[in-house]
Amino acid sequence: MNRWGIYKRLMDYLTPGCCLLCDALVSEGSQLCPGCAVDGPAPHSVCQHCGGLLRARGTICSCVGKPRTLDRILAVRAYHYPVNSLVQEMKYHGQLGLCREFGFSIAGLAHSTCSTLPDCLIPVPMHRSRLRERGYNQALEIAHAVSARLDLLLETNLLSRVRSTVPQIDLDPESRARNVRGAFVLHNAGTYEHVAIVDDVFTTGATAFELAKLLKSSGIRKVELWSYAIALK
Repeated sequence: MNRWGIYKRLMDYLTPGCCLLCDALVSEGSQLCPGCAVDGPAPHSVCQHCGGLLRARGTICSCVGKPRTLDRILAVRAYHYPVNSLVQEMKYHGQLGLCREFGFSIAGLAHSTCSTLPDCLIPVPMHRSRLRERGYNQALEIAHAVSARLDLLLETNLLSRVRSTVPQIDLDPESRARNVRGAFVLHNAGTYEHVAIVDDVFTTGATAFELAKLLKSSGIRKVELWSYAIALK
């Protein structure tokens, strides 16, 4: 992390301010008031394996019977307003305090819904050129908060991003999949059997599926994706 990123991190955590959504005063280390922290659309009727939108609760997704790359997708919010605005503030405007808020929300949902917790958390790796540009990896910052809240091992040496890719935001699903193909390398699977990939937003799943394939090819039995938001498609 560069000096600007370190400065922002300290300011976000140590300086009280106003809620980013309603301007109410917030406590130290927070950027959302308690009301706004729990506000936002929940991702109802979403397949927990592919992220596809179901017609209704309890209906069967078209992915049933097909090989499943991800064993479970856990997402706190749907990627609509105000969630999308908060994510953009975090990623592009240095609002690092939101990583903590997002991480604690993910941890709360995991604690209440997971029958067994993973052996470790794996943040989606960022290429060194993007890291120099942004100053921080938001997936890693979120994962730090989840790890602290659930007392889970944070694994940062398992995967690396070896090829810089163009931003996914303007690409269609097929282009997203091509964009990340071969962009990651698995270094050592260790003895893990159950892991959770941590990211900020699950959109088409191209990155998560690519990482999950790598992890499962090494013998890891169960791979989940833990994300703050999911784009309903």
